[in-house]
Amino acid sequence: MRFLPAENIVYKTNLKEDEVIKQLSGCVEPGSIMLNFLLWLSDKPYEGHIDGRNFKIRKVITNGNPFCPRISGIIYNDFDDLKISVKMRLPVVAIAFLCICCVFIVVFTFIVLLMSAFNPVAFIPSFVVLFLLYVITLVCFNFGSEKAKKNLAEIFQAKIIEE
Repeated sequence: MRFLPAENIVYKTNLKEDEVIKQLSGCVEPGSIMLNFLLWLSDKPYEGHIDGRNFKIRKVITNGNPFCPRISGIIYNDFDDLKISVKMRLPVVAIAFLCICCVFIVVFTFIVLLMSAFNPVAFIPSFVVLFLLYVITLVCFNFGSEKAKKNLAEIFQAKIIEE
């Protein structure tokens, strides 16, 4: 079972492959280390790269939500239809932040338990903080993924056929 938020989506469009790639290219700023500091100057909503039928992009963070999904996808033909398979995952930086927080909470809980002679009540604040951290992660990721789904549907001029 997966505990980290993730989504797999398939879009169906009536556009041709070249048109989809052109539409996507118009909304994606090529990613580079130097540009990461200047992305707020860009008018494009995403940064990343497009490699033939594959793409890896992420939303340019303007609202301060570091849990916006990283998006990877592939454009493919399915009989007469053109489909775009998209995967949305939690960014690596967010996963690292969550791991550090969890380790800090576990160490803090262990220290409190040693000081309180294994009082079970000492677990309650730690579980509450872990639960809130998880809920905040889910809410922020889902907020970002819902916006990304709508944006991608507009970019591809497509509708979602699988979620």
